[in-house]
Amino acid sequence: MGPVLVGADQDLAPVTLTFKDVNGDGKLDMIVNVQDSHFVFLNDAGQFRSPRPGEHIQF
Repeated sequence: MGPVLVGADQDLAPVTLTFKDVNGDGKLDMIVNVQDSHFVFLNDAGQFRSPRPGEHIQF
């Protein structure tokens, strides 16, 4: 499940992906970039998931 974009013409907003280890576990995590917003999904056993409360991430 990813971010929901709302507002006029949001379906036309450019979306890019960045892969970077943001939690220091040695695995590349996925950052979804939409305009000025960034959504982090952690690499957990080959699948990407949202961070859990209390998990430390660093851009």
